[in-house]
Amino acid sequence: MVQGGTEFAHLGDGKLVARACDKLWTPALGQNWVLIWSRCRGNRHFGGQGASMAMNERQLRRKIDEVRTGQRSRRRFLHEMMLLGFSAPFVTRLLAHSGVAMAASETDYKPTKAGEGGTLKLLWWQGPTLLNPHFAVGTKDQDGCRLFYEPLASWDPDGNMVPVLAAEIPNVEAGTVDKDVMWVVWKLKQGVKWHDGQPFTADDCVFNWEYAADSATAATTVGTYKDIKVSKVDDYTIKIDFQKPTPFWADAFV
Repeated sequence: MVQGGTEFAHLGDGKLVARACDKLWTPALGQNWVLIWSRCRGNRHFGGQGASMAMNERQLRRKIDEVRTGQRSRRRFLHEMMLLGFSAPFVTRLLAHSGVAMAASETDYKPTKAGEGGTLKLLWWQGPTLLNPHFAVGTKDQDGCRLFYEPLASWDPDGNMVPVLAAEIPNVEAGTVDKDVMWVVWKLKQGVKWHDGQPFTADDCVFNWEYAADSATAATTVGTYKDIKVSKVDDYTIKIDFQKPTPFWADAFV
């Protein structure tokens, strides 16, 4: 099926070839169609066997069902899909749209009290050159910023989205993600304070959106924020409206 300039061709052996694809509509369990976002360039073959690491729709559905029933771990499925060129956030959205709930993150870490422990040393090939995430030009800057700038949510090693400054992860069942993915509502944690003691509220999220979306800022994140609208619902709730269906809604503020 062609969508947004995407060209797909079905081969006689059941394979699907994607050329310069941007969007793909594919059937999902429990609903008629689900929009899956893909950014392929060149030809990518889904089908066949062996070293090509290709996968047809039936194989994909079987693997997703194995994740749902516990026969295949989320991490193994994530690794297999990453070998096909898909990102962890995309795979998480794929599982979610197929009815596989995100697993609760577990950790064995048991903190004692603030100030205890040794020195944590991190080694990069180059030190950060700036500490504003909206001007970051590489992971060195992004990682440097994360020491004190935090997102609403992040991703764990298994590709699950976990809340950071958000009180919870938005979802369709809770009514915080539009079924047509035209908007998403984020509820913020209360009691969070800035370095100067001021409370973290929805006004800060709106300010960050206005700052990054302004072309005069020349932010490296402008592509994420320029085509959305962020509005304050109350002091601890924001709503993000999209101009078109956006399956990967967890981009801004994450």
